[in-house]
Amino acid sequence: MSLLSTDSGAAGRLRAGLVVSAALAVTAVTATAAPALAASPGGDPAEGRTAAQEGLAHPSATLGAGPISRTATGHHAFEPGRAGRPAGTPHAAPAHPSAGPASRVAGWQERTMAEPDATGIRLTRVDAHVTWASGMRFDWYGDNFAFVPTLWERDDRKGTGWKERATIPGPNGYSERWNDVDASSSRSAVLVGDYHEPSGGVVNQSWNGRAWKNSVAPVPKDTIGAGFLAVDARTATDAWATGWAQVPTNDPDDSKNVGMLSHWNGTRWTAAKLPAIGGDRDGWHLVTVTALAANDVWAAGSVYGDAGTRPLLLHFDGKSWSEVRVPDLGDVQAQFDALAPGPGGVVWAGGTTKAADGTRSGFALRYANGTWTRKPLPAGTAPVAAVTVNGDKPVFVVVVGEERTDAVQGNATGTRWTSLGLADAAAPPLNGLDVLASGKTIDVLGHRPPSGGTGRIGYPVVLTRTVTP
Repeated sequence: MSLLSTDSGAAGRLRAGLVVSAALAVTAVTATAAPALAASPGGDPAEGRTAAQEGLAHPSATLGAGPISRTATGHHAFEPGRAGRPAGTPHAAPAHPSAGPASRVAGWQERTMAEPDATGIRLTRVDAHVTWASGMRFDWYGDNFAFVPTLWERDDRKGTGWKERATIPGPNGYSERWNDVDASSSRSAVLVGDYHEPSGGVVNQSWNGRAWKNSVAPVPKDTIGAGFLAVDARTATDAWATGWAQVPTNDPDDSKNVGMLSHWNGTRWTAAKLPAIGGDRDGWHLVTVTALAANDVWAAGSVYGDAGTRPLLLHFDGKSWSEVRVPDLGDVQAQFDALAPGPGGVVWAGGTTKAADGTRSGFALRYANGTWTRKPLPAGTAPVAAVTVNGDKPVFVVVVGEERTDAVQGNATGTRWTSLGLADAAAPPLNGLDVLASGKTIDVLGHRPPSGGTGRIGYPVVLTRTVTP
């Protein structure tokens, strides 16, 4: 997605938008590409994927002209009493042994999650020992490639390395991405993916502690492309997923993006009834969701059109969804990139603004006692990539300085912030994608560009740091 563009010409109609990594400069094109903000996507839905040999596809990039920016759903840490690692299932993908810790960034231990070419997208904690990461590998044939939807696992009882975790084949030859994963326990998890025309909707999988099962979520009529970008599984029978769909407009040569928000009851997906958003022309989408309770769910994204881009915030009270007013962010365009729950009903939100001179900055909002309040991030903070909460302390993965990725931790109210030292000028470029806090440790999922002549897109890494909760 390219933030805050108002070009509705031919370039704006390109269904560009998989992911563009900050260190890698190229966009891959796909029939299920994520939306380009403020653009009017079009193109042949059967158009094949091509890579420009330098780029990385990612379903929720929101800054096509700059560093990668993605969302976090605020996946919860392990809750005591729900321990146990899921047993393996058939059709396991081959494991890629991960490299040893790298001392690239002081205070952080880095592990390569998979060999090139691959990328992780989201993290979730399954139990006290097991962490999963969703994403995809790239299967090259000449200059073209196909996605291989992939789930990785780390079990700290067996060390700090990562391996591929078995799922099952998707329906009807599905070969796209696993855009997010969330587990409510070791016996309940949900993977969400992309639109698959032969299946008639967005392909997903659910885990019951013994086996994976495919499911398909409905999409709007005449959908051209679609995908879920985030999922929050509160229980085995209560999960919400947010995303986008590309649909035709009244102009036969044009199309636009509309948001998708669906509920999983453990058996089937149901599209939520949403308020009118965007009118006949403006596009919009939802990139993140967090469920505090069955009657307290937040979703966020943006609305974009000729007038620019504005942040979009929705709330579910157990009966209906409604749009919520966002605090004044000044004379800027803006979008939400991340939501994360904290204790006592607190919610943290992160996003990106663009000033009239083109300057992009990150912003933080805190919800407490029924009110959203803006909390200034450290000076020089650029786009927000991901958000989590460690105890009661928010942790934002952000871009700083010359497109370096850093992690900053605030106090409980967001009045003081401290860098966690992730931005190391001596290290190779790191694109921050997700962050997960579990008590004394913080994991940052990122992507590094190819090096040493191996791979064309690069490889996923996880950096781990011990911190005080």
